[in-house]
Amino acid sequence: MRALLEFDISHIPQNASIIDARLSLYGKKSAPDQHSTYNIYGTYNYSMIQRVTSNWSENKVSWDNQPNITTQNQVELYPSAIPDQNYLDVGVKLIIEDILNDPDNGFGFMIRLNEEFPYRMMAFATSDNNDPTLRPKLEIIYKVRKIN
Repeated sequence: MRALLEFDISHIPQNASIIDARLSLYGKKSAPDQHSTYNIYGTYNYSMIQRVTSNWSENKVSWDNQPNITTQNQVELYPSAIPDQNYLDVGVKLIIEDILNDPDNGFGFMIRLNEEFPYRMMAFATSDNNDPTLRPKLEIIYKVRKIN
């Protein structure tokens, strides 16, 4: 399983300097499907957050047409200690800077396991979660540079 996330960051001015960018992901309380199990965790689910470099559509993306990614400035997610572990305030500043500096190759994030084998996973609440406090959250702090 892989996860795709995209946030609307079009409101950030082109002359902005990114001070910090943090992504928070909230652990899913139940297995994603009937074939998944939470009994294999620990070092088995070391994961990466990577920048998506091609366009994708939430309702049309599949394993066969998944978007391209880059490993440049990818961020590591350490293995979980419990099945529904939260990953709060993960630093993604360099990925956000890459997206803002090259918007033609910036279409959000992909979360994927470092080693993809059956039954290994990280499962997070999605933007469709009934509880809005558990939806993925991206916080960006920036400063607008003066143009002379």
